[in-house]
Amino acid sequence: MAFSLRSLFVGVAFLAVFAVSLIFANDAWLSVSMTVIYLVLVVAILGAIHCGPPWRTFWNGFAIAGWAYFIILTGDVLTFVGQPQNLVTTMALDAVHAQVARYETLPPDHSPGDPATFRIIGTHNDGSPIYAVPVPSRSQFRQVGHNFFAVIAGVLGGFISLCFSDKRRTRSG
Repeated sequence: MAFSLRSLFVGVAFLAVFAVSLIFANDAWLSVSMTVIYLVLVVAILGAIHCGPPWRTFWNGFAIAGWAYFIILTGDVLTFVGQPQNLVTTMALDAVHAQVARYETLPPDHSPGDPATFRIIGTHNDGSPIYAVPVPSRSQFRQVGHNFFAVIAGVLGGFISLCFSDKRRTRSG
């Protein structure tokens, strides 16, 4: 299976947008990534229905794997599977977040809330702690990352589907 220059360009562009959206993860990037994921997964279904034989196989695999990953993370399937923290992709996103997150200090009168989301980096003159929170937040980082992992799962599903199809065609022909 040879890759065209166009597919290489699309793959590199996807990875660049993925990296930027993770570094600057916020509500806007989350909204954009959710919208793009919905559109891509709907296009995958349309491709699975309307494309010819080699592409139909790819889009079938893409749609099944992409939607499966997306539903596992957003649906009630988690009550059967466990928590999303148990997924390897979540652990990978948390490890990357620990490396790229920067900490910004909060004003003295602001309480950071959940103790797991901040660090104490010193004290004010009055002895009160100086809190710093990660930017982007871990939850936003995870959500944006999982949206892009849904596309990656779809692409892998598409290629695996093509491999299975080629093996079946080789055995029968």
